[in-house]
Amino acid sequence: MVEVKTGKAELQRDQLEGYLDLVRAHGFDGLLTISNDIASDSTELPVTVDQRKTKGLAVHHLSWWRILTAAIVQKEHRGIDDPDQAWILGELIRYLEDDRSGASGFEDMGDKWTTVRDGARSMTLRQGDPSVREIADRWEQFIEFVALDLRQTLGRPISPAWPRRSTREKRVAEASRSLAQEGVLAASIRVPDAAAPLDLVANLRTRQLTTS
Repeated sequence: MVEVKTGKAELQRDQLEGYLDLVRAHGFDGLLTISNDIASDSTELPVTVDQRKTKGLAVHHLSWWRILTAAIVQKEHRGIDDPDQAWILGELIRYLEDDRSGASGFEDMGDKWTTVRDGARSMTLRQGDPSVREIADRWEQFIEFVALDLRQTLGRPISPAWPRRSTREKRVAEASRSLAQEGVLAASIRVPDAAAPLDLVANLRTRQLTTS
């Protein structure tokens, strides 16, 4: 079963859990979701669902930005021998790159950004605040977006250098802690054949972004 969202439409927990019940009831292999939410791993849904409903099922998520990246890398950097297939893929890229398609990459940090940014500067943030978690989650999506954008340009398997065996939930929790306690968001991007990973540190208290 495939669930597709475009534009600002978001995947909802109740909807996905209902689909998972249908998948199990009808004997489907699994559920694939596609939306503008950017995830680091196709096996991690951007929405938390009851894990009991996913047991024994294949559950995957793809962002439109990741699909567009794969298409661009294949066409521009690897090449396609068949001219008809090359044309079809080029039309898909042209469609996805058009704003009217509703398929986009990362647009902004959300409507909680200004409040959290100012709270970091005044040191009034709390780790458990939903707005802090939302910004931490959007930071992860931003890093994934930057890595995929570089992949489109260079055609190399560029990816965020997340800690081994980490999950999105754990990374967002750690980013929330760092943001609330230190006012800092940090991440690294691994670029093949570069001297070292590209480190990005956003200090909201000093309002400085450092890359190294």
